[in-house]
Amino acid sequence: MDDLVRGADRQQQLRHIKAQLAASTLDLYEGRKTAAEHRAEVAHLLQQIRALKRTTEPERSAPA
Repeated sequence: MDDLVRGADRQQQLRHIKAQLAASTLDLYEGRKTAAEHRAEVAHLLQQIRALKRTTEPERSAPA
């Protein structure tokens, strides 16, 4: 059950990051952001995804 809750939380966080990326891309397209601002935000969102992946990946056991 705990794994289901963690999985749902992870999916919710990923949906939020995806929405932020879409909003940033729209801002760039409509001229509310420069390309540099958009790149910086995308880099930040990628860091969030990597951090989320590190905290939610099951620990890998050493090969036998």
